[in-house]
Amino acid sequence: MPEITCSAQKCAYNTKGYCERENIRIDVDDCSDYNGCTCCDSFVDRERCSDKSGCSCTNCAGDQAEVECFATDCIYNENMECSADYISVEGSGAGCTTDTFCDTFRTKHG
Repeated sequence: MPEITCSAQKCAYNTKGYCERENIRIDVDDCSDYNGCTCCDSFVDRERCSDKSGCSCTNCAGDQAEVECFATDCIYNENMECSADYISVEGSGAGCTTDTFCDTFRTKHG
């Protein structure tokens, strides 16, 4: 299971720069620059979330997270799961899913 760092400070799952969600989903948008088209589909704005909705998490995943990945053109994608040992989700000013991206993504055709 990969360690997931995250610069999306507004995400409800971000705890001191690490993702604490048990599973995340990396998705892709249709665009010509595939490297810039990944996003963390599990991003939830901290301000729009409450503990009651189940989107706040403290120490519930750590390095045990599962990563579902729809970036089929990534070298780390193995049967829709990420095989990287370390994942970096970026989006320091993110306010929504599409403001994030997987910095670990590496194209198979690059």
